[in-house]
Amino acid sequence: MESRPNLMPPPPNRESRLYKEYAICDLTLYKTGNIGLRWCLERDILSGKGKTICGNKHCAYDRGELHSYEVLWKTEETREMVTVNLCEECAVKLNYKKYKDKRDKKKKKRDKKKRNKSNSSESD
Repeated sequence: MESRPNLMPPPPNRESRLYKEYAICDLTLYKTGNIGLRWCLERDILSGKGKTICGNKHCAYDRGELHSYEVLWKTEETREMVTVNLCEECAVKLNYKKYKDKRDKKKKKRDKKKRNKSNSSESD
């Protein structure tokens, strides 16, 4: 009996199916500063996710203006800057930790001034 050649083409490697122009991010843990990133897949490109629709995995905002951000993507092998397009609400989540740290520093500075002022007025 003759063996039939395999008529199915070999599966394409994962790298060839990725679209590295934009990334999709997962902002569910934004308060801890953890952001998940992945490259866009073909289905994302066809639906417009990450380019004309907000690039947050759990957001479907497609009206109005999207803001582009370059985010450092660190892996064990490489460090790359990737572009993420987000709506205004998701952009706040992306920068949440940075803004929170700034706000906390200002609050500490203000509290320190109040304590110094109250201490100096008590000693007079």
